[in-house]
Amino acid sequence: MVAAAPQNGDQLDYQARPYRPLATLRNHRQDLGDGNFNYEFLTENGINVAARGTPGYRGQSNINGFYSYPLADGSYAEVRYVADELGYRADSRLIPSRRYLFDRRLLPFRLAEAQRRLRGFRHAF
Repeated sequence: MVAAAPQNGDQLDYQARPYRPLATLRNHRQDLGDGNFNYEFLTENGINVAARGTPGYRGQSNINGFYSYPLADGSYAEVRYVADELGYRADSRLIPSRRYLFDRRLLPFRLAEAQRRLRGFRHAF
């Protein structure tokens, strides 16, 4: 059995900080009424959302989009996604994926490690 509780006791995080509505810097929406649409939002704190929809062959809306938001270290998280007949697929450095296992900065270290392993290997022919 596992149990969890908030670390700050009864005081919820949103009560500890004063709430201030954020200004929307960009708010663009377009719906053509035939299943084609797009929208884009940008807030003053850097949250950015955009998507484009087209009708799918099964009657659904196919959507390509992205969203980004600021992280505590000052960088931005960005997620790109597709939702269509094949389901929802998201792509981001924040989502564990084999795509981002290869980091060019680590290449010299990985090559050196491979060379060390091969030093003891001799071809039999």
